Amino acid sequence: MRFPILPVKHKSQMILPICRTCMEKYDLTTNQTKESCNHSMDERSFVWEGTHIELKYAMMKNYLVLDVYHVLEYEKTSKNLFRNYLKVFIAMKVHASVPPENFEDPRVRQSFVDEYKNLYDIDINPNECKFNAAKRYIAKIFNNCLWGRLCLNATGTEKQCITTEEYVDYARDETINALTAIEIEKDVLLINYKKDSNFITTTHTNLVAACYVTAAGRLHLQKFIFKIIAAGGKILYMDT
Repeated sequence: MRFPILPVKHKSQMILPICRTCMEKYDLTTNQTKESCNHSMDERSFVWEGTHIELKYAMMKNYLVLDVYHVLEYEKTSKNLFRNYLKVFIAMKVHASVPPENFEDPRVRQSFVDEYKNLYDIDINPNECKFNAAKRYIAKIFNNCLWGRLCLNATGTEKQCITTEEYVDYARDETINALTAIEIEKDVLLINYKKDSNFITTTHTNLVAACYVTAAGRLHLQKFIFKIIAAGGKILYMDT
């Protein structure tokens, strides 16, 4: 398979393997494998964690499931979780972008409005369409950055400036690991520490939602890749 589907994290990088052994022998520094693949089924098989939409698509492309270890099953699904949020900021970005050519023509304006309404159910006011670089940038950030926030690593290292007296409380806290301190000035310390993952509570992350958003994005790209290949085209570069 020229373009594998299921991603695996290996040595802190996301790789799309079709053979576990080749992946383990893969040289990240030269971007080359050391040998051609003649491995057995057991040597090629790898453990994967992901969403059912990726798995379903991969099985359509002849991937084989050998074992199932763990499943999280949800009784309800929704395609509208972020719809209202996105509609607001996509509309903001469109209004702040450069209007299409001949936008003064009433037919062009109406066609533009109808296209967004029919395709995305987004209401565009043509009278508000005027280029505004700052507003467009803000709208783009709000559209793009929500997904990264959902999968923010809550177990990373934290830094704080505290007093020497406060340091005693941190040192005694059993929920804190890897505590280090540097004295900045008299009675002022800069500390680094990690919270024990068993005691971390967060209200602004959702790993499941983040997994599905990124999985859907990869599948959207994959489907276009296979269309290009089927039409006799070549993939020169991609970055996602």
